[in-house]
Amino acid sequence: MKLFSVQNITYSINENKLFNNLSFEVNSGEGLHIKGGNGSGKSTLLGLVSGVFYPNKGVVTSISDKFGYDVGVIFILLTCSQFHLLFYISRTLPNSFAFGLVTLGLSHKFEG
Repeated sequence: MKLFSVQNITYSINENKLFNNLSFEVNSGEGLHIKGGNGSGKSTLLGLVSGVFYPNKGVVTSISDKFGYDVGVIFILLTCSQFHLLFYISRTLPNSFAFGLVTLGLSHKFEG
């Protein structure tokens, strides 16, 4: 089951282009590792796939499209809070696993 997909999206904030023709999809049981420096667009990408933000170009089939806006907001809040909390506590190792585990857990919740 496809949780969300991103097809050829472009997203800019002011003159800063964060994404250009980005495409991927995440299916049930899969994880996604997002890594980047401060201001590189990690949280913005989560906002796009949850349906809280909209791309300048391209198509995002988001969590909100499938389960509603409120679920999309809860998804991004849970994911960002767990991801950033673990990241700032001990940096590298938990940062690598947090998003994949959260996505995997949510995929099992949404399947049933």
